[in-house]
Amino acid sequence: MADPANPNHINLADYGSADSLNAAVLRADWDKFAADDVPYIMQFAEDITSGQTVTNAVDQAADNIDRGFGLAEASMQRRDEGLGLALTDAQKANRESDLKRSAALAKVDAMNNAKTAGKDREMAQLSGSYTGG
Repeated sequence: MADPANPNHINLADYGSADSLNAAVLRADWDKFAADDVPYIMQFAEDITSGQTVTNAVDQAADNIDRGFGLAEASMQRRDEGLGLALTDAQKANRESDLKRSAALAKVDAMNNAKTAGKDREMAQLSGSYTGG
């Protein structure tokens, strides 16, 4: 019988042998692991393999490029106004075309880089070598 004064005390006679006691301790440890840790591990694995983190990274990269080029365009317009420049329609169309082309290329590059980095991060997490950061 267990000693009520010392809950960590185990009476070997209750188990019949050291092997039976060892098996009971191992089973209790496994049951605690299965109850406390396995759900967390399974959720972590689901989060990694769902691809949602990669999708989020790609979406964020695209949004950042859109926001950055939007700010650049607004800055150019303010600069032109501040300098008193009046661009012709052809100049405005040329600038807009250049800006859109640059934005598209930057977005493709940023999204590809985000996807590659996200996949690498997923693989590192699955292998247990990811240290964060």
